[in-house]
Amino acid sequence: MPPLLLGVHAPEVPLEPDLRMYFPRPVYDPLGCSPQYVLCVQGIVVCVGGLGMLVASDEMTDKDWPALSRAKGDVFMLVGATLYGFTNATEEFFVRRSPLYEVVGQLGMWGTLINGIQAAALEHEGMKTATWDGATIGLLVAYTGAMFILYTVAPILYRMSSSAYYNISLLTSDFYGLLFGLFLFHYRVYWLYFVAFAVVIGGLIIYFWSATPESQGKLEPRAPEYVHRRRDSDRAVGQV
Repeated sequence: MPPLLLGVHAPEVPLEPDLRMYFPRPVYDPLGCSPQYVLCVQGIVVCVGGLGMLVASDEMTDKDWPALSRAKGDVFMLVGATLYGFTNATEEFFVRRSPLYEVVGQLGMWGTLINGIQAAALEHEGMKTATWDGATIGLLVAYTGAMFILYTVAPILYRMSSSAYYNISLLTSDFYGLLFGLFLFHYRVYWLYFVAFAVVIGGLIIYFWSATPESQGKLEPRAPEYVHRRRDSDRAVGQV
C-alpha cells in the first residue's frame, strides 16, 4: 500500500503552525524560539520522520509505482495541502471565538451549497450513468455519516488542542488504513510500518506535551448578534 498521506498531509504539517501564528495566535512566542516552541517543532519533525519510514518501507518492498504526470501531481498535492491547512487554521480561529453550533451550522450550509453547485456542474454526467443500487447508496450514506462525525468532532478537538495537532494526528491514519487492508484485502505487512506508527505517536506525545490547550490561544466564544437581540427582546416582553 503506497504512503498516501505523504502527498496529502506531509506538506501541511509544517505549514499549519506557521498559519496559526496569524490566526489563533498561540500564547508562546514562536519567533522568540521559546523552549515550548522548540518542543513543538521537535514533535513535528519526529512525526514527519515516522512518515518517512513509511516511504522507506515502500521503497524496500518495491511499491514505488511510477506516476503518469509527477509534476502535475506534486503541484496539486502542494496546493491542496496548503488550502487544507489554511481551512483548518481558519476554522480553529472561528471555533475559538464563536459558538460551535454557529461554526458547524455555517460550515454545513455553505458546504452543501458550494459542493452541490460543483457536483451539478462537474459530475452531472457521472450521476446519470452511475449504478444507484443498494450497495452504492449504502456506501454513500456511510461516507456522509463519517463526514458528519468528523466535522462535528473536529471543532471540539480544535478547542481542546489545536488544528496543528489535528493535522499531525492525520499522519496515523495510514496505519489504520493498513489494518483495514490486512483484514479486507490481505495485505502483507512490512515490519517498518509498526515502527513508523510508534514514531508518529511519539511525535504526537512530544507535541501535545509542550503545546497544552491553554497555550494554543484564547478561547472566547461569543454568541452572535441575533442571539443578543433575541434575548433583549425576550427581556423586554417579560417586563411588559
